[in-house]
Amino acid sequence: MKGIKFYFYILIMVIMVIILQSCEDNVENKNENLSIIMLQEVNKLRKQGCNCGDEYMPPVSELKWNELLEKAAYLHSKDMYENNYFDHFGLDSSLPIQRAAKLGYTGTAVGENIAHGFINAKDVIEAWKNSISHCKNMMDSCYDEMGASHYKDYWTQEFGSNNIFEKK
Repeated sequence: MKGIKFYFYILIMVIMVIILQSCEDNVENKNENLSIIMLQEVNKLRKQGCNCGDEYMPPVSELKWNELLEKAAYLHSKDMYENNYFDHFGLDSSLPIQRAAKLGYTGTAVGENIAHGFINAKDVIEAWKNSISHCKNMMDSCYDEMGASHYKDYWTQEFGSNNIFEKK
């Protein structure tokens, strides 16, 4: 009987390890899916053109994903959550371009959208689309790359350009 209990406990432990591994894989997949969804939604908007308030924004070129901008977005979202604030300025008075540069981003411009209280990427993109200034950031032809992330329900979207002086 003792042998059966031992094997039963081993079986339970193996099942728990498999479940925990599955959860870790899902977190990684969620982050990958977030980047795909965010980039696809913004590029769909940029390809179609849209109204930002009363102003029509014509179609512009697609953005590429930038992992440094993604990391800057994640760290800013996490900082806002952990320190209970909501602002484009960091608590150290840093601007988005300074936070990105600190991580090694060498672009000449960085723009930022932030949001709080949303649970998924499509809802936060829709909210940014319905905000004139956020919409204009997503449609700005000066930007050629993007990174975005969230921490809990704080969202940050970073736009960057390595060629701002060559864009129209």
